[in-house]
Amino acid sequence: MSHVYSSVVVELNSAGFRGADVDALLPEFMTERKTTVGLSWHSSVNGPESFSVLLTVGAMLAAATGSGFLQALGADLYKWTKEKLLVVLRTKRHPDCYISLKFDDIEVFFHEDGLFSEPNAGEVLLDFFEQLPKLLAQIKPTAARVWEIYRGEEVGTWQIRPSED
Repeated sequence: MSHVYSSVVVELNSAGFRGADVDALLPEFMTERKTTVGLSWHSSVNGPESFSVLLTVGAMLAAATGSGFLQALGADLYKWTKEKLLVVLRTKRHPDCYISLKFDDIEVFFHEDGLFSEPNAGEVLLDFFEQLPKLLAQIKPTAARVWEIYRGEEVGTWQIRPSED
């Protein structure tokens, strides 16, 4: 059985986030898995209150899916978003986010301009992490290396497709 490890990096724009925001975002990790967590500052063309969540999984998608890792990761990210991330984002005027998940064989990303101008943006982000394992199960790694997750036209639906970039 292959070993699955992960790292999570949250990149924040230093113009819009302060030390208290960083303290509020840090997760309380209790895990038996080899996990690295980091915060780093970056500049962004998306605005001063933009942030990125970059997840790296050291395994092929099939290994992460078969081991139950993705369900656990989705549950952890949902909890962190609900208890930490949304609390901080509610204090920001126009946050913008980019979420990237990299496996050894594929990369998946989500970004939507103007998401946080919607009144239900927090629920959308929570739903994203809740649906993430199901969306990843739809990927055929031989079809494309980079995949994009986006909201479907019907409210509450999500789609995944090979990226055009």
